Formats: sequence, C-alpha cells, structure tokens
Amino acid sequence: MDDAAVLGDLVFTHDVLVDGVHFRPNDPVGDVAWKLLAVNLSDLAAKGAVPVGVLLGYPLSDDKWDTAFVRGLGEALAYFDVALFGGDTVRGPRVLSLTAIGQSVHAPSRSGAKAGDALCITGVIGRAGLGLAGDPEHLNAYRRPVPRLAEGQALAPIVHAMMDVSDGLLIDAQRMAAASGLGLTIDLDAVPHVGDLMTAITAGMVKELREATGAGMMDVKKALTEVNGDMEAAVDWLRTKGLAKAAKKADRVAAEGLIGVAVSTGRGVAVEINSETDFVAKNADFQALVRDLTNVALTVGESVEVVKAAHLNGKTVDTVLQEAISRIGENMTLRRMHVLEGDTVVSYVHNAAAEGMGKIGVLVALNGPADAAQAIGKQFAMHIAATAPLSLSEATLDSAVMERELAVQTAKALEENAASAKPKPDQVIHQNIIPGRMKRFLAENTLLGQAFVINPDLTVEAAAKAAGVEITGYARVAVGEGIEKKTEDFAAEVAKALQG
Repeated sequence: MDDAAVLGDLVFTHDVLVDGVHFRPNDPVGDVAWKLLAVNLSDLAAKGAVPVGVLLGYPLSDDKWDTAFVRGLGEALAYFDVALFGGDTVRGPRVLSLTAIGQSVHAPSRSGAKAGDALCITGVIGRAGLGLAGDPEHLNAYRRPVPRLAEGQALAPIVHAMMDVSDGLLIDAQRMAAASGLGLTIDLDAVPHVGDLMTAITAGMVKELREATGAGMMDVKKALTEVNGDMEAAVDWLRTKGLAKAAKKADRVAAEGLIGVAVSTGRGVAVEINSETDFVAKNADFQALVRDLTNVALTVGESVEVVKAAHLNGKTVDTVLQEAISRIGENMTLRRMHVLEGDTVVSYVHNAAAEGMGKIGVLVALNGPADAAQAIGKQFAMHIAATAPLSLSEATLDSAVMERELAVQTAKALEENAASAKPKPDQVIHQNIIPGRMKRFLAENTLLGQAFVINPDLTVEAAAKAAGVEITGYARVAVGEGIEKKTEDFAAEVAKALQG
C-alpha cells in the first residue's frame, strides 16, 4: 500500500503522531507541530507533488501546549508555504493527525520499479537517528526534518518508482521492491551515511567553499553534508537554494608562479610555469627563466613535451629547468601552454610581474584590418581577463557544462515555484522560466554574448562587428587553474615524525 492516494492530479496523504511513540514528552512543542507537517509533505514529495493545503485533527489539552503547537504549526506552514484548509478538534489523548493535499502531473507509485533499475537516494542517511540519540549537531534533523519537495518534483517524471525514507533505508527499500515484485541488492559501502561525513568534512573544506561561494558557514556545512563532501556538488546545492553564485574553477584553486605570453606574426603562446611560493615568482632569476621558456615555446612549441625537448643555450629546456630548481632551491614545473593563431593575435597580461608575464595571460585572435584588430583586440583581451568567459560562443561551450547548469536551474526553479504563494503551472516553468535563465547564463558566460565592459550597451560580438573585425579564438590562462592547494595537517605530520 502506498503512503499516498492519487486521484487525477491530486495527491492525498495522512499521518498520525502519537505522544510517547513518535515524539518524546520533552520534545519542544513547536518542533512536534513542524514534524507533523513535514512527515506528510515528505509523502507528497515522493509523489513529485506540489503541496496545496492540509486538514488538521487536533486533541485539545492544556492551553500552554495548545498555544505552542499553534505557533509552531503556523511557522511550519509559512516556511513551506502551505495553507491550512480546516480540520477538527476533540478532547482526548495527544494523538495528532494531519491530511496533506498536493498536485502532481507525474506521481510514481512504490510498485513501479523494474528489473535492472538502479536504486538511488537523495541526501545522507543517519542524521535523524543521531539527532534522536541526542547529538546536538543533528538534533534538527530529528526534530525539524525538511522534506525533499524540489528533488521529488524533479525526479517524478523520470523514475519508475519512488518513496520517502521514513522507517530506515533498508526497510523502506525492501517495501518498494516487494511492492514491485522484485528482489533488491544494496551496496551499503556506497550509501552516503552521516558517520562517513563526521571525519570527511573538514574545516579546510568549509573554508574553501565559503571563499568560493560567499555563503555562510552553516549553509556551507549543510551543503557539504547534503552532498557527501563533494565540493562541486556543494556549489550546485548552494546555488539551487539561492545561497551562492556560480563559482568558476579559478575561484577554487590556488598555486604560485607566472604566466608568460609572447606574440609574433599571427602566432601567440601563453605558458604557465609554477613555483612553490610567491616569493620565488618575484625572483629575477625565475622571471628570466619564464621569459626564456616563453620565447622557446613561441618558436617551436606545440606542446609542453616539445618545449621541454627543445634547446635553450645549448641545453634542453628540461635540463635548464632542473638546473634552475637546484640553483633557486624550490620546485618548479613547466605545467602547460596554449598556442593561438590567427590573422592578428593580441596579448595582455594582468597583474604583471614584469614585461610579458603575470598572474593572468590572455591571447585573442581576430580577422579583419590589422590596425583595427590591434586597437580593439587589446580591449577585448582586457575584457577576457576581467570576465573569464567559459567559451567563445554557445557552439563551443562544453555540453557537460550546459547539462550541469540546466540541472541546477531546473531544481532551483522548481523549488522556488513550490515555495511560492502562487505556484505557476509546470509548462510555464519548463517552457519560459528555465529557458530564460539558460539564455542569461549563455549571455554571461560566452565571450561573444557578454556585455562589453568598455561599452555595456553592446555585446562583445556587436562591438567587434562595429570595429570591422571578427574574434576567431581566445585563451585565458591564470596561474593555478585546476590545481587544488595542498593543506598540510601539521598535527598528523608531527605524529608521523614521532612514530619514526
């Protein structure tokens, strides 16, 4: 039997909480009211339903308890944007009942699973149990659970079967399998469990995510917990909740060194050479090395391997690099290079440490009159350094990036709509709002679609056309992109040393 009944596009569910069975006598009364609503909304979430309203069955007792319950229920109704349609009151034992009503176009049953289906869960198992046991960090998960309404609405159209976890993962998964006439295998090691997170989520992870997104500490901790410590997924979770903007990879990485750039007759190179400290990056010897390696790359470079094998002052570049490491006393790496060719190639260095090198190097390739291309190309290069576009145009944008952004915007739009006082029809969300947000994403993240920083009334594409040129390619190379900064655990280091 399902936890909810489906009649047309309406979904009905009913739950009962009994004093001493489903809540403890010392539980805060407002939390009891919250839980009564939440457990019902969780059943609606399993049907992909948008909550519409509730009916309450309430046993009157002492005035203080009643007042606290009404206040707590009102808070929960306001939080989930659900109306109280009515109900009934009686005098008697404290047995609380509530009927919730929702709407769902796609309402999967628990009996629709098919052989070969994957079993997936949202969130982390075990928090409510720890809260019940008195763990203060997880007490809210037990007292004030938050039903996964947005996830349910997003999943309902694409799953065969779905139900909420209320009596434990193993029990509820077995119920779904039995209702579908199937057996079930669960890899318990793959189940995200709160016990795994208690040591996996570190202060360093919280700090890194806060710096990348600007979100608050508690929001960041919750995000990391929800997604089992996955930093990329935590950024998306925060964005779905409206708590953070998209963080580009460059915002979440750190390394030292310099980018060298050089251009000659329609060919440009940007070379990244890393050092261990910023102090060495300011060293004249290191800067001379960057200049020499960049010039070699401009002449012969098609890849890092080719540059390393090339000759510089009678020695291979790799040998010169190893000698510099011995001389300066710090590890250095010729990490990557980018070659760009075109009718005209223009370069720009941001945060320059010396001529032709700095923290960010930009190359822009253009077609059109050389004088015009040189003049406006420098402006375009400065624009690229400031805005860090993801690609030249929609056609060149990585499809995986588009898919990830679409998933974030879809979940966010559905959650916002579910929380709205006047929810819009599904077709409006999917046909108007989400496409509009994706259009804005492309305008903000593709070079040709961005507003030109020199003249925001024009897009970069329009500014290029007005100047009589065409941008055919670009490269923006920043020190440390894609390198996760290693965080040393000093205590562990000392302990290891003491152990010999």
